[in-house]
Amino acid sequence: MEIPIWKKTMLSPIEYSTYSNLSVKMIYEYCHKRRIPCLRTGRGDFKIHRTSADEALMNMALSHEGYEQVESPKGKKRRKSVI
Repeated sequence: MEIPIWKKTMLSPIEYSTYSNLSVKMIYEYCHKRRIPCLRTGRGDFKIHRTSADEALMNMALSHEGYEQVESPKGKKRRKSVI
């Protein structure tokens, strides 16, 4: 029995591409530039920590103009539109 992608902790770039609906080329580019958290394996491939990479992608998406992150009373960060 194989574990579903959305339940795995560490994913290959191809698996993360399927999970995040981004191109494999873009995932490899993000790994090489260290824009998403990943580990380099022995043969030059990567293993990506799914939840940390999701958070990094969300922060990249929110870093565009018009949104800022604010701290909620419970200590969690949330998005607030400033437009």
